[in-house]
Amino acid sequence: MKHNMKIPVIAAAVMELLTVTGCDNSQYRLENLYPEEYHKIISFQDDAVSTDIMKIYDINIDITETVTLLRGGSDPSLKAVARLRPMTAEEAETYLTSGTALDPQYYSIRTPEIVLEPEERYKSVEIVFSAENIAGIRDAMSSASGTPFCLALMLDGLDGTSVNADKSYFVREIELGKPEITVTGSSLTDNPDSWSTDLSAMMDGDNIWDFSCRLLRDDSYIENYNYSTGGNYNALPEGTKVNFSGNGQLDFISGNHFSQNSVTLTVSKEGFDFDNAPYVLPVVLNMGELDFEMANPYYMVIEGVITLTEDMLSCPFDLSGYDGQGLAGLIDGNLYDTYWHTPYNDDAGGYYFNEDYGHYFDIDLGKEVSKIKCRYYNRPGQESNWPKDIELYIGNDGENWTLLGSRTDIPVEDQTVELGPFDSEEPFSYLRISIKKNQQDLRPGVDDGACSHMCEFQLFGI
Repeated sequence: MKHNMKIPVIAAAVMELLTVTGCDNSQYRLENLYPEEYHKIISFQDDAVSTDIMKIYDINIDITETVTLLRGGSDPSLKAVARLRPMTAEEAETYLTSGTALDPQYYSIRTPEIVLEPEERYKSVEIVFSAENIAGIRDAMSSASGTPFCLALMLDGLDGTSVNADKSYFVREIELGKPEITVTGSSLTDNPDSWSTDLSAMMDGDNIWDFSCRLLRDDSYIENYNYSTGGNYNALPEGTKVNFSGNGQLDFISGNHFSQNSVTLTVSKEGFDFDNAPYVLPVVLNMGELDFEMANPYYMVIEGVITLTEDMLSCPFDLSGYDGQGLAGLIDGNLYDTYWHTPYNDDAGGYYFNEDYGHYFDIDLGKEVSKIKCRYYNRPGQESNWPKDIELYIGNDGENWTLLGSRTDIPVEDQTVELGPFDSEEPFSYLRISIKKNQQDLRPGVDDGACSHMCEFQLFGI
């Protein structure tokens, strides 16, 4: 093997000689100052050894990979010639740090003798893996107990062409697989009457085909989603309107591994059912006759559940430590033993009067919604002070309120009570729960000593 000399140093020496002599003697011509072995040099473009994997598609078709060769040297007007070939067994022992050189019977070099014409700076050479050869590689890998196979190539200079010793060989580990396509989505858009996202897809590696595939809903993946997330998500209720624009078709063109278009997925809020929220909608790819693989489904998640934290809640009184656990008792997950209690006498910190809203608590939702449903659990054994009439108010600043809906004459038999769902024409971000009457027909906040309580409060909203 011949090594490149330090060309920049030589060039500097040449310039010095020319400056000193000040003549045009042919012995000082640039091409004569470089040894002949440096007039034309050829090498692989890429690093000799890389952690990059050469993935070859195993889909019963011929696959072509390419390697690129570069020419260098002092005289670009000369023709450079080289030969690309498989490594010998002895060379493989020298250059392969792990794995086994792929037997040359499993591939062919389309043009093993490479000619770089004057001024031609590079040339790509095709390495062809026939479908039959790929099947042979698959069988060989199955028999080799996990030993990696590598494409191992050598470059020889011909006709006075030198080879850069550091880039005279090329080693890449081979991996067989199928084209894998991943579906991705934009951030979920919360429209007044629907949710939507734009879906697109990308293929791993290089795409060498023009093809189309279709996005569609597949609820069979919900179990997988729950297993991987530890969640408890359900399929969207039957009758929910789900639409894919353009019939869900994504188009790919050769040379581009991103889909050329996107598909808008829209889920209607009409008739939304909070009872089984949260929901997840899995989206998969129908490849048709293509022997491709989908990396993972895309999951559109529609919570419907508003998880409440104590900093979202407020009210004008606090009986925690005296009777109940205060607002924290509403959201601690205990449906029967801990509770929020309203004032009932001066010993409990002073009675709270409010003729407009009775006894209430507020929720800062932290986002805008236009449809809600509430569920609360009554305190066992204290039926006389369970809420009987409740009003719900909404707003966007925590100060100005509009009546959204109400429920009156709530049966005393109902341990669990649901309010709504209620719809608002305008989105809102604050909610006030006002207890206007208890089961004794006393009005908290109006009738002296009238009070009420709740064990747990749950909120759903979209």
